[in-house]
Amino acid sequence: MKKKKSDSTNENQSTEDQQNSEVSTESSPNRNSYVPALWEKIVAAVCAVSIISFVIYLAIRNEPIIDPNVVIFFRICLSLAIAIVGAVIPGFLQIDFTSPRGIIIRAGGALALFVLSYIYTPTVIKPLKLIESPPKEPEIIDTKPVSKIKPIGLKKPNPNQNDSNAKAKHNSFEEYLAETNKQFFDEFSSLIQESKEGNKKREWKPIVAAGGIGKSTLFKGLKKKYPELIHIVKLDNLKDEMDLRDIDDLIDIGGTKKGPNSTMLGFGTKEQSPSVQNSPELSELLEKFNIKLEKDTPAFIVIDSIDEIHPLSAESVLRKVNKALQSDENLPDFCYVYIVGRPEGFAGYYKDPNFKIKPEIYEISFPRYETIQDVKVLTKFLEDTNDITKKDINSLINLADNKPFVFESIHILSIAADLIRGEAQTILEKQRNNEEIHSKILNQILARNSLSHNRPNSNRSDYIKLLEEIASKYTDVDENGFFQVEWSDQVEIEIKNDNNKKVFLKYEVANTLSRSGVAYMNPVDLRNPRFRFLPSWLHEHLVSSRNKRVKSEYEKLKSEYEKKYGRIN
Repeated sequence: MKKKKSDSTNENQSTEDQQNSEVSTESSPNRNSYVPALWEKIVAAVCAVSIISFVIYLAIRNEPIIDPNVVIFFRICLSLAIAIVGAVIPGFLQIDFTSPRGIIIRAGGALALFVLSYIYTPTVIKPLKLIESPPKEPEIIDTKPVSKIKPIGLKKPNPNQNDSNAKAKHNSFEEYLAETNKQFFDEFSSLIQESKEGNKKREWKPIVAAGGIGKSTLFKGLKKKYPELIHIVKLDNLKDEMDLRDIDDLIDIGGTKKGPNSTMLGFGTKEQSPSVQNSPELSELLEKFNIKLEKDTPAFIVIDSIDEIHPLSAESVLRKVNKALQSDENLPDFCYVYIVGRPEGFAGYYKDPNFKIKPEIYEISFPRYETIQDVKVLTKFLEDTNDITKKDINSLINLADNKPFVFESIHILSIAADLIRGEAQTILEKQRNNEEIHSKILNQILARNSLSHNRPNSNRSDYIKLLEEIASKYTDVDENGFFQVEWSDQVEIEIKNDNNKKVFLKYEVANTLSRSGVAYMNPVDLRNPRFRFLPSWLHEHLVSSRNKRVKSEYEKLKSEYEKKYGRIN
């Protein structure tokens, strides 16, 4: 019994000692059991997150770090940040240099995080080598639909080479124009007779024709015959007042001013600035040209070059002429106004339903040269109006005699004038092929239109590309080469801007063609525009040039691709 009592006493004593020992342990300081305060945890977390966020930003900005020492600095910062995150975790570090296997490092807690993140930094993953898609073969546009277009101005598809010595039909260029425009001259003779009889008449009539056909020459001839009756106003002399001279900003070939991937609706549409254009009243317009009309004296007023001013100014001219003929009491009782220009000069007025009075449009037809003797009459007219030599004349005649497409082209008086000024002689001496002659004539047309309508010339490769793409898009033509276009139709082209970056720009087809100088708008229905390229061979030439360009671009891309990745199967 005593033994059991003793054991119980010892057991109680042991329990008491253990409790005292635990109390003693809790009351004595112990660094390993340190618990950080809340503010310390917050500071540690903020520091760690800030450093890690900064390093992540540097990684995702995807820009190279030039100095390698900076990389080491970032590595240390990142290791410290990871260590800070684990700072509240107790740890130990043991380094053993005596191990036969080398240095042994044992670490725990924050120190372990630091050691592991610093020593075992992940290696940089090399980017996968992406294989580019091979270039796609371009679509080659069939030129057959546009290769057999009937030329305008020719009575026969090709000049008859056996008629070289045949007699010319007429003795002067003016007679060739009178032959194909008999209706106009008959109507004009009737009007002259009415004016002499003292009749009252106030009307205006649109006269349209393709560029360079000779419409200005026609009215100059009438002016010589009736100097007291006919008064000519040239609107191209008033471009500073009624035109947007800085038209290149409107077109913006290259996309540098409007920015990349923008939609350019240029070439003189109402959406372009200036939003309002105006013209003087008819009386003020006459004063600008020192034209004074007498109330009792009949007058024929010719307002020329309606297509060479801003389209909104052209509309204003037509409105104010119509208004003046109805209400201006100072005008003569017999006052007949001819307004002359390409069809696009009238398009804005005639497609607007608000304008009720719309006289019937008269179209001046091309003269018809059927033999080389007819061409000699043309060269005689050019000789009288230009400073040219006999060699120039003979060169043009020989070129027209041997090249049917040149024979057709010189029905356009402006082309004939350009060729005879040394160009035909150069072509023969250098033995230019057909394609080179095509390009030469196209360049001449664009150069002339650049002067008259302030449009890009052949030096603007992107403008040529635009015309080529339009020609290739509209190959569904009738026998005369006309194709239907909606006013809202657009064509997109890829170009390089000033930074040599590829961008895509859109252009309105109708407004591009109507002011290009290489296309003719059918004046029959200006609300639903129909165009044809002029001369007739120009459509096929532009399509062929486009096919060669895209094929050449493809071959270049294909060669570059095969150098990198091997031959394309």
